[in-house]
Amino acid sequence: MMRKIVPDVISGQTLVTVKPNDTARGIAKLMHESLIAAVLVTESDALVGIVTERDMTTRVIAGGLDPDTTK
Repeated sequence: MMRKIVPDVISGQTLVTVKPNDTARGIAKLMHESLIAAVLVTESDALVGIVTERDMTTRVIAGGLDPDTTK
């Protein structure tokens, strides 16, 4: 298998960012509209996390959390 580093994987892509206070529903809508499976969480131009489709299904939906209030 050929190994790739992050710059190779994201080259030419527009990175989508959200803020830590954005709700799960808002992030899910953004991911749906942008046709992407993950977003970067930034604060003051620093990366503080990543939210993926798997996070949405396993932590929010399966966890019984309210997507309108979960950040």
